[in-house]
Amino acid sequence: MGILDKLKEGMDNIQQQIQQQQMLEQQQQMQQQQMQQGGYFPQQGYQQGFPQQQGFPQQQGYPQQQGYPQQQGFPQQQGYPQQQGFPQQQGYPQQQGFPQQQGYPQQQGYPQQQGYPQQQGFPQQQGYPQQQGFPQQQGYPQQQQGYYQNPQATPLATALQGQAGSIQYQIDGYIDPQQWMGGTQARITITDIPTNEVEWEELQKQVGHTPHGAVLLQLLAFEMYRSDAGAADHCVDLNNTDTNAAATKRRMRELVVRSSDSYARPYIAAAYFNGANPQNGYTPVKPFSVNLRVSMARPYQMSQSLRGMVMSLEVWSEGYDSPWRPIEVVQPYDSPYYKVSNCPSIYTQCKEIGWGKTYQGLK
Repeated sequence: MGILDKLKEGMDNIQQQIQQQQMLEQQQQMQQQQMQQGGYFPQQGYQQGFPQQQGFPQQQGYPQQQGYPQQQGFPQQQGYPQQQGFPQQQGYPQQQGFPQQQGYPQQQGYPQQQGYPQQQGFPQQQGYPQQQGFPQQQGYPQQQQGYYQNPQATPLATALQGQAGSIQYQIDGYIDPQQWMGGTQARITITDIPTNEVEWEELQKQVGHTPHGAVLLQLLAFEMYRSDAGAADHCVDLNNTDTNAAATKRRMRELVVRSSDSYARPYIAAAYFNGANPQNGYTPVKPFSVNLRVSMARPYQMSQSLRGMVMSLEVWSEGYDSPWRPIEVVQPYDSPYYKVSNCPSIYTQCKEIGWGKTYQGLK
C-alpha cells in the first residue's frame, strides 16, 4: 500500500471517530431531556425515572435541603425536651409533690399508719391459723381421719338404742341432719344380721329415719345378694333413690351373685364392718358395728331433684387403701326414711380376700 493510501485510511478513521463522538453527545442530550420529562430510559425499558431520574432523594433536597432535622429546629430549636420545661420545669415529679409531697406512701399512712398488716391484727391477732385451731386443734387430719387407727376405739355418746324383732341396735354419736359439721363421727351397732327382707324392713322402720341407718341398711342389702338376689333388689329399691337404685343393683349382681367369677367380691358388705379385713377372711367382730363420719370436704347441699338435703358421709373400711369411703344420703321431704343417693365408692372392688381364707358370711 502506498503512502497516499495510508493517509486516506487514517483520515477515514478520524472521521468515523468524530461521527461516533457526535452520536454519543446526541444520545446524552436526549437522555437528559427524558430525565427532565420523566420519560423513557432506553437502556432500562419503561422507567419513570425512580429514584434517580426523579431526583429522589438528592434532587428534592431530602433530608438535608429541607432542613430536616437540623434546619427545622428539631429537637433542639423547638425546645424539646429542655426548653419546654419537661420534666424539670413542669415540676414533674418533684415539684408536683409526687410522691413525697402528696404524702404517698408515708404521709397517707400506708402501710404503717393504716395498721396494715400489723395493727389490723392480720394474721396474728385474728388467730389464723394457730388460734383458730387449724389444723392442729380441729384434729385434721390425724385425729379425725383415723387413717392409722380404727375409729372403733373412739368414745361416742349413745344417741339411740332399741330393738327390731330379735335384733338389738344402738347408735352412738349424733349427726346433725341440717347443719354440716365436717368430721363428726358416729357408729351404729346391731346384734344380728337380717336373714330375709321381712327382718330387713323391720330394722328399717327402727333406724331408717337416721342417716346412720340408711348406711347400715345398704350394707345389709348387699349381703343379702348372697342368698336371695330378688329380695336384695327389693331392699335396694326401698333404701335408694330412683337415680341410684338401678346402678347399685346391677353392680351388686356383678360383685356378689357371680361368686365364682374372679372379679366378684361376695364379701364386699363385710368389708365395712369393724374388725373385718382381708387377712382374717373379712370376719368382723361381734356385735356387728359400722363407723361413719360427716365428710370434711363436702358440705351438705340442698337438691331440688332429690327433694331434700344431700348429706355427704364416709364409711370406715379396712378393705381399701383409702379407709374412708364416701356415700351420700338424703331424706326426701315426702319420705320418712333416709335414702342412699350416690355410692359408687361403696361398691368399688375391695381388696381380695387373703390367701387361703374363705369368706363365711355375716352370721
